[in-house]
Amino acid sequence: MGRTVEAGPGPLTVHEVDRPIPGLLGRTRNGSWQPVAAVSVHGVGLVVGVYLAGAAGVAMRSVQAAVAVAGQGLVGDRYQTGTGQWCYDRRLYDDVTLIAAEALDAAGAEHGVRLQGGVARRNVETRGVDLQALVGRHFLIGGVVLRGNRACEPCRYLDRVTGQPAKAALNGRGGLRATVVTGGQLGVGDSVLAWPATGSGGPHASVSGG
Repeated sequence: MGRTVEAGPGPLTVHEVDRPIPGLLGRTRNGSWQPVAAVSVHGVGLVVGVYLAGAAGVAMRSVQAAVAVAGQGLVGDRYQTGTGQWCYDRRLYDDVTLIAAEALDAAGAEHGVRLQGGVARRNVETRGVDLQALVGRHFLIGGVVLRGNRACEPCRYLDRVTGQPAKAALNGRGGLRATVVTGGQLGVGDSVLAWPATGSGGPHASVSGG
C-alpha cells in the first residue's frame, strides 16, 4: 500500500530555476545537445499520490511508485494493459492522467463530493502544480519524461463509477492527459519539472525508454 504526502499551500505557478536536470539534454541554438535548465512548477509542487487500477471500473489502488513505459502508461494500470474503459479507441485516452489536489479540495468544498485517494480515477495527484500550464509542454516527474497533451475533462462515466456528481464537481478542473515520452519510475514525493514553453525544441533524455 502506498502513502500520500502533504505539501504546503501556495499559488499554482511556473517559475525558472537555475539548475539542469541531471542526465537530460536540450537542443541549443547551434543544434547541439546540452544540459538545460528546467522550469520548476512552484517550489512546493510535488506528486502527493500515485494510483493504478487493473481494469475498467476497478477501484484505484494507492502505490508508492510506478514504472512508466514510453507510449503505453504505468505498468499495471488498465490503460497500459489495454483493459481500460476507453481502450477500444486510442483517441479517447492517453498514457497517464494527472489531477491537482487543489481541484479535488475545491470539488469537495463546493459540491460535497470526496474524490481524493484515487477516487477521481487519475493516475497522479499533484499539489502546487499548474497542470494546465503543462499542455503542449514536456515535463519530468522522477525519471519519467512526459508531454502534456490536453485537459482531462470529466464525463458521466465518472459519475457512474463514483456514485457522486463528479462530472459537475470537476468541470473545468479535471486535470491533464499526458504521453510517456521516456520511461522510468515516478513516485510520491517527486517534484514536477518542465521545459520552457518555447526555445528548447523539446527534451532529449539519456535514460532508457523503458
